[in-house]
Amino acid sequence: MNEDRKEAEQMKKWLQSQKHLPLFLRDFGTAGWLFRWIDKKVEKRRNDPRSADMMDDMPTSRDAHIYVIDFFLWFMAMYGWTLQRSRKRLEFDDIETMLEQFEQEERNAFYAILHNLDTQKENEQ
Repeated sequence: MNEDRKEAEQMKKWLQSQKHLPLFLRDFGTAGWLFRWIDKKVEKRRNDPRSADMMDDMPTSRDAHIYVIDFFLWFMAMYGWTLQRSRKRLEFDDIETMLEQFEQEERNAFYAILHNLDTQKENEQ
């Protein structure tokens, strides 16, 4: 029984360390950008009448983030399964570079909105 408790404690520590996740998903902010990027891609399909019904039931980026990271990958790791980069010898896009670009695009769009608000405010005065 003591051995079972020790193994359970080791499993708990390993899961809490998030070592079952790829490095970029261990960072809450970076993982958030990934799910926002996915949501942005899915959003394009929401406007397509052929898939609109299906898209109505899609989770938000926040809900997907919580479910995938905090539940799905956690439970899979408890049974020995982890998410890892494919070993297939293909030219894959670099997800971390893509996330950096997406984050910068989103920040630039936000800054443009702020700049436009400041300009409008100045013009009203």
